[in-house]
Amino acid sequence: MASCFELNKSDDGKFRFSLKAENGETLLVSKPYFSKGSAMSDITTIRNNCGYEDFYERVEANGEHFFNLQTAKHDILGTSQKYSNAQLLENAITQAKSQGTTKEVKASA
Repeated sequence: MASCFELNKSDDGKFRFSLKAENGETLLVSKPYFSKGSAMSDITTIRNNCGYEDFYERVEANGEHFFNLQTAKHDILGTSQKYSNAQLLENAITQAKSQGTTKEVKASA
């Protein structure tokens, strides 16, 4: 399976996307969007910025580790799942950097 973005419309009418790794793991999930166009715009921003270290905010809370992928203005584009240790977090960031440039968007919305 190739990496891709999955774009879905939820029951509340909002759009959300996730970045899926080649192994099927969800690397990050977006905030909700009111329009499909806004979600697509942020997918483009992720494609353009995912390779830059400065856009990753690493967070540790209650022994769990996760990251936020942000814009230059520190708006959160997506949040990772929680990992049990820092090494697993770093592995996920490495995957996000390399696979976040995917052009494939699977839209069910």
